[in-house]
Amino acid sequence: MRLGIAISALLPVAVLAQPFEPTSQEVLSCLVDPSRRVLVASAVPGLARRVAFERGDLVKLGDVLLELASEPERAALNLSSERADFARRKMARNREMTRNQLLSAQEIDDLRTEARLAELEANRARVELERRTTHSPLTGIVVERRVTQGEYVANEPFAELISLDPLHVEVTLRAEAFGRVQVGMQASVAMAPPVGQTMVGRVSIVDRALDSSSGSFRIRVVIPNPNLATPSGVGCRVVSVAPAGG
Repeated sequence: MRLGIAISALLPVAVLAQPFEPTSQEVLSCLVDPSRRVLVASAVPGLARRVAFERGDLVKLGDVLLELASEPERAALNLSSERADFARRKMARNREMTRNQLLSAQEIDDLRTEARLAELEANRARVELERRTTHSPLTGIVVERRVTQGEYVANEPFAELISLDPLHVEVTLRAEAFGRVQVGMQASVAMAPPVGQTMVGRVSIVDRALDSSSGSFRIRVVIPNPNLATPSGVGCRVVSVAPAGG
């Protein structure tokens, strides 16, 4: 029993999170960033047949952004699909002969293999055609367009997208505030003009190491922005941080 008491006394005791209202001297910087920033490129090079977006557009996950010229790929798909259909019809015509054991095992295997290979070739052609179309990897805003219709698209990104729901508020605090902010705490953040309102989010990241050169550490606050009314790039100020539900 004494040993158990001694060991328990050595174990770290969880520190309960306390409300924290950082002063302007404790907050070195506060900036609202997108939660995701993606450079979009085509899987294959080719001639841009249709560009389906403009800078500033709202795009949704899966929306078509770019279509490349694909006449050879469509022709290859039509040919391979016809071959696969012919192989299926051939199998159907010989099904009765197979049941009556009028075909040898080798002939049956040849028919099945021919049908399977034709189906695989059709699938490969379908994938090649699908790669000529690029879809949006997220729901967000187009901040840059780098391609026009008729332009040759290589491996370089042709668009930049950002996701504004949620927002990431990146905050740099002085080292003196270390230990006062914990992951999961609720944070109130006052947005600078032109937003000019206070928004509430959750602390998702707290650096575990201090920056010795600046005597600071960083935290991240995740703020829901379902209507995309708040833009990224605005300044902000952390008003308070408190335990969730507090």
